[in-house]
Formats: sequence, C-alpha cells, structure tokens
Amino acid sequence: WYAVNVLLTLLVVHRTSNIMHNVIDKWTDKYYDMRYINTDKS
Repeated sequence: WYAVNVLLTLLVVHRTSNIMHNVIDKWTDKYYDMRYINTDKS
C-alpha cells in the first residue's frame, strides 16, 4: 500500500506541476504580448 500511495502522490504532484507550468506559460505570453504591443505603439 505504501508504494501505491507514493505513486498516487507522484501522479498528483506531476499533474499539478504541469497545470502550474501551463498557467505560467499563458501568463508570460500575455505579459510579453502587452510589452510588445506597448513598445510597438511607441
């Protein structure tokens, strides 16, 4: 049962880290888009 718990924990951590990476990627994309648009206008 210990091995099963470790596997489940690893899976959950892996999924949450993937979701966090996706959110950070989207946020940085928006941030850089805004910076790019601002510099492009000026």
